[in-house]
Amino acid sequence: MKRLEQIMGIGVSYQGTFGYLSLVVLLACAFNTTLINNIVHDGPDLHLITPFGFLPETLISSLFLANCLRVLFTISSIFWIAGFFLKFIGFTTTFLYIFHQSLYLERIIYADHSFYIVAQILILFSFWSLLYAKKENTNSYHLIGKVVLPRYLSIYPKWLIQLTLLSFTTFYGYSFLAKIVNSGWSWANGHSLQLWLFLWGNSSHSLTQSISGNFKLAQYLQVGALIFELLAFGLLIGGKKFRFLWFTLHLIFTAGNEALYGYGFTENLILSFVFLLPWERKFRRA
Repeated sequence: MKRLEQIMGIGVSYQGTFGYLSLVVLLACAFNTTLINNIVHDGPDLHLITPFGFLPETLISSLFLANCLRVLFTISSIFWIAGFFLKFIGFTTTFLYIFHQSLYLERIIYADHSFYIVAQILILFSFWSLLYAKKENTNSYHLIGKVVLPRYLSIYPKWLIQLTLLSFTTFYGYSFLAKIVNSGWSWANGHSLQLWLFLWGNSSHSLTQSISGNFKLAQYLQVGALIFELLAFGLLIGGKKFRFLWFTLHLIFTAGNEALYGYGFTENLILSFVFLLPWERKFRRA
């Protein structure tokens, strides 16, 4: 039990400055995905992909509804940052975000995982807002350093950071397990990567051309992807050097996806920069 408490950081907390800045970055990443995902694609009926799949087709395909949800999400985010209605504003913001993204998922004909980690961390921060909101003077402010913060943000618990790391573990660890369960270790056979590049890759990029013409290189890259995703299981127990190593691999992985396919889960990379590197140590409470 003590080991679990050490891993989760029970009883350890940091100054709220880092948590507040993290919240701002998180909401900015979420807002950016609502801009990207606001386009409704025509495609086959893929209902029940999300909890909102039961809605009528007219609502799922409505750009007006999507735009309204994005505006409401933006307003709710501003209230959250300002420290208003802290008991429920986090969950309200998260609900609006997931609702908006769910409508997008219901209408596309391919899988899009770009906002999963963002949604998971929003849920965690909603609990932080709920549990640390004070019953009195909730909307009052105080000064920490040079940053004016809502009073409840004066405490940033370490368990929130650890659960955020767990979000990366579940996302990339699940990706690893899905590959092994569905395809076995033969997933990293090299041929599949060459086929994907032929179908969906950026054919004009020199890296795409190199991989397409070199079977061994394709195989090594797929093995590297599996190792990167497998290492995500060590984020909770690994030290700052391990977290820095995994972030470096994440940077390479993201850059590779961007070069080869035109998308790289940029929001995931930004959030890993914020939460994986030991910035919080500079804000340790006395």
